[in-house]
Amino acid sequence: MSLKLYLSCFLMILTPVSTRRPFDLVLDELKCLGYGESVIEAYCNQYQKSNKTYVDAALIFSKQIDTFELRGLIEIPRPNEEPMKLINITVDGCKFLVEAENDNILKVILQMMRKSGNLPKKCPLLANDRFYLSKMFVDPDLLPGYTPELSFVLNIDVLVQNKLTYKIFIRGRVEAKKSKKRIFKVK
Repeated sequence: MSLKLYLSCFLMILTPVSTRRPFDLVLDELKCLGYGESVIEAYCNQYQKSNKTYVDAALIFSKQIDTFELRGLIEIPRPNEEPMKLINITVDGCKFLVEAENDNILKVILQMMRKSGNLPKKCPLLANDRFYLSKMFVDPDLLPGYTPELSFVLNIDVLVQNKLTYKIFIRGRVEAKKSKKRIFKVK
């Protein structure tokens, strides 16, 4: 093969291709719960618009939060078996606000949240400040193109002084778009 052909193939591999994913990300259930006296408001809502699922959420603390911990767990339910743990991560919340740029997955999540709301850029989280997400859309294009059809459960816990303070629960699924057939399917 000629050098031109090798270079052309190499550049095609390196060039990002913007394609519509053959699947949709569907949220079936969303719950946000505040625990204890340190949470004044804990709210979230999901809604459909133009075949997309959007999320609104708000959180207000009654006292300043100097440090906190985030726990994230994504599980894939399996019939007659224990759920498969896909991701189980615990991070320092203050470091997440500042340093998530160093981790690809956390970076995408943080950018998506900042684009849709007023997530602080560092600690402390001030008392009586309303932290919110407005019309946050989880774009399926952020997921790899080979993502199989599956159901998932996502739990995010916010812990302050080792006490559960705020919990986000999401039950959802990745499903093939009506017009395209999927090759991969996880059961």
